[in-house]
Amino acid sequence: MKLEWKIPFLFFLLAFVLFFISVFYLRVEVIERIWERVSDRQQAHRESEAQMTDQVARLHPDMERIHSYLQRRAGREQLSLTLFKADGVTPLLRVPSAQDGKTSEERWFPVRSQGKTVYFIQVIRPFREEEIGLKEALTDTFGFLMMLLSGLILLLALYFNTLITRPLARLNQRLDQVNLENPMTPLTSERRDEIGDLYRRFGEMEERLHHAHREQVDMVAAITHDLKTPLTSIRGFLELLLTRHDMSAEEKEYLQLIRKKADQMNQLLNSFSGYTQNEMLLKDVELSLIPVAPLFRSVVEEYEAELSGLGHRLVCRHHLGQEQVRIHEGMLRRVFANIVSNSVRHGGRARLTLTWTAFYEEGRVCFRLEDDGKGVPKENLPELFQRFYTVDPSRGSGKGSGLGLATCRSIIQRHGGEISAFSSSRGGLGITFSLPVVHPS
Repeated sequence: MKLEWKIPFLFFLLAFVLFFISVFYLRVEVIERIWERVSDRQQAHRESEAQMTDQVARLHPDMERIHSYLQRRAGREQLSLTLFKADGVTPLLRVPSAQDGKTSEERWFPVRSQGKTVYFIQVIRPFREEEIGLKEALTDTFGFLMMLLSGLILLLALYFNTLITRPLARLNQRLDQVNLENPMTPLTSERRDEIGDLYRRFGEMEERLHHAHREQVDMVAAITHDLKTPLTSIRGFLELLLTRHDMSAEEKEYLQLIRKKADQMNQLLNSFSGYTQNEMLLKDVELSLIPVAPLFRSVVEEYEAELSGLGHRLVCRHHLGQEQVRIHEGMLRRVFANIVSNSVRHGGRARLTLTWTAFYEEGRVCFRLEDDGKGVPKENLPELFQRFYTVDPSRGSGKGSGLGLATCRSIIQRHGGEISAFSSSRGGLGITFSLPVVHPS
């Protein structure tokens, strides 16, 4: 059933159940209890009135003592009493009550003495709510209805949590996990309502995204392949022309400039080719269980010497123990290489200080590289890992294919990790990525 019908039906059912239980409770509990109290009070009243008529019969014909007795009785029970002659018309005395004017019950009782009726007593008994427990009954009814309503609302909240909140939370969690490089098991649902439709459409969207990603990679590979052949011919003819000796200096300068641009294009095509090959290899790459600390130390040793030779400085700190990760070592080393190369090429300073930190946090090994270069505006940080994206004015020369950090993202996501960029406190760019730790079984 669709939610647009299920939810109104559920509220209607809730209202019906609440009404039915309330009526049942009022009928069985409240009304029965009130009638029982009324019956008990009526029985007590009949006994009291029978006792009163017997006492008046014993006091007959002493009217003074009868009057005194009726006054005491009326005051004690808050009654209005009138004593009539045997004809039932002529009043002999009347004892009013302070409760006169309120809802009351009127009853007549004959007083018999020596086998004949000598008086009639009119008893007007005021109706008092406390005698039948009406206030307590209403209070109990309100309390019961509030408890019932609270229970039904709690059940409804739990049902909605299961029906709507949890599936949407699962979908939001899946949205955070979606990546183009590492397809996951399709998200499915057997439900036939709007949530089920949403799950199916989300699965279709994931499939379209992965299909579009594959098409993009294939397109880049095809374009790269098609451009490499004519570019190779152009470079060959340039080399042939440069061997001629009958050219002027200006013509040779132009040809050398063309060769330089052709070499740059060739480097760019090589970057594209490497990216597409990397994307294809990621699908079938085999991961191995490797200790993190020795790998990190070897990478640091490799880049300390290289960066020192370029006039830069690498500061390393790590707090790693025996943690192990399941990775492809060659590809992870490529991530380190691309991040370091990105800082050096685009830092915008002749001498950079790179700070490399590694630590364990909440089941993941985290690596953080920061530089003290020019940095990147905050609004550009989320775009750094997009394919072919470059930041021209803020990161030096603006050279590059825009594929280095995109490749890093592909590799890290294939390993089940996360990567992001931030503005370093040292003024430059910071890159951090994390990998899940594999605990020994």
